[in-house]
Amino acid sequence: MVQLPTPVNATKTLLDRLEFPQRRSNTIAMSTIGDECARKLWFNLHWVGEVGAITARVKNLFSTGTRAEDFIIKDLEHIGIIIKNRQEELWGFMDHAHGFTDGTADNVPDAPKTTHLLEIKTHNDRNFTKLVKEGVENGFPVHYAQVQRYMKGTGLTRCLYVGYNKNTSEYYIERIRYNAGFANDLIRKERDIIMSEDPPKRVFERSWYGCKFCQYSENCYDQKPVSKNCRTCQHSDLAPEGKWLCAHPSMNVLVTIPIEIQRIGCDSHMPIGIE
Repeated sequence: MVQLPTPVNATKTLLDRLEFPQRRSNTIAMSTIGDECARKLWFNLHWVGEVGAITARVKNLFSTGTRAEDFIIKDLEHIGIIIKNRQEELWGFMDHAHGFTDGTADNVPDAPKTTHLLEIKTHNDRNFTKLVKEGVENGFPVHYAQVQRYMKGTGLTRCLYVGYNKNTSEYYIERIRYNAGFANDLIRKERDIIMSEDPPKRVFERSWYGCKFCQYSENCYDQKPVSKNCRTCQHSDLAPEGKWLCAHPSMNVLVTIPIEIQRIGCDSHMPIGIE
C-alpha cells in the first residue's frame, strides 16, 4: 500500500513564519537601567547594531503583560485600591532616558494612607516560583532598579509590586521601600552612559550568559561594523531635550537632526570605533 504523505498545516506554517519589524528606542528605557551591562545600554542608545524582526509568537509574548494589566487593575480595584495616573511619562537625564509607570495606587490595604507606585509584571511558572522564593530585589534586580528609578522620578517612597503567574493566575504582592542611595546610583549610571562619547568597557567574558544571547555580541567582541545611522557617526553628538546634533565640517553651525534622518544617516557617515 502506498503511504500517504503527511498533510502540511499551511495555516500553522504561515503563522510560525509571520514576522514583525522591530523599532529602535529613541532613548534609554528606564525599565532597563538596572541591566548589569552598561555597555549594552550605550549600544542601545547609539543604535550600534542592526534591527531585526521578531516572530508573531515572541511579539505576543511581549504583549501579554500589557494585555494583562487591565484585568489585574480591575482585581485591585475590586478590593478597594484606587488606581490613578496610568502610563505616566517620565523623562531622565537630558531627556535621553524615558519611561512609563503603570500608575499609582492609593488605599492599599497594608498602608492605606500611603500613595504607592504601581508596577505590574507577568511571569511564567518558573520565574514566578523564583519571585516567591527570592523576592524582587534578589530574584529580579532589573525590576527592582526600574521601580527605584520610577520612585525617584515620581517622588514616591513605596511601590506596590504585583507579580502575576501566567500559568496559574496566582498573585505575588510585595511592597518595596524607596532606597535613595540606590536610586541616586542609578541616576549617575544613566548620566554617565548618556554623556560618554565611547562605550563603557567590557566587564564580562563572552562566555557570560548575558553575552551569549546579546544582540550586540559581534559588535562588542568581533568588531562587526556598526549600523549606518547618525548616532553611529563621529560627526554627531547628543544635546539636551533628547536632541542629536550634526557637527559635520561642512556645517557652519550645529544642526539638529530630525529623528527620521537619524535612522538612515547620510553619505558622509563616518562610523565610530568600538573597542
